[in-house]
Amino acid sequence: MSNCCATVSVCNCSVVTGVGVGDGDGVGDGNSAATRTVAPDQMIIHWHGRFYDGALRLIDPTSLASAGHRVLAIAPDLSITEAMGVREMIAIADLEVTTLDTRWIQNLEERDP
Repeated sequence: MSNCCATVSVCNCSVVTGVGVGDGDGVGDGNSAATRTVAPDQMIIHWHGRFYDGALRLIDPTSLASAGHRVLAIAPDLSITEAMGVREMIAIADLEVTTLDTRWIQNLEERDP
């Protein structure tokens, strides 16, 4: 777990488009798709009804700037209805939705069980 995405530090993290937010190596995180780097200021994480930025600081989704591309990472066990509800809370037109990988989930569970 030396990867920046598994820690609370601010860093560039990788997104596995359509599969999850991970370190991009595809090893041990259930990800096998191609990855790309996403800056922490572009990330929005939804966990247990709360929103976090890429450094896992609590944020208010209504205060986010609506311009630019963002990536919303959600728990993989959310239903489509729940995921759409979370998406509707964020007034950003260019928002990509993906799921959290096991490393993010473990880190979030340690912080907010």
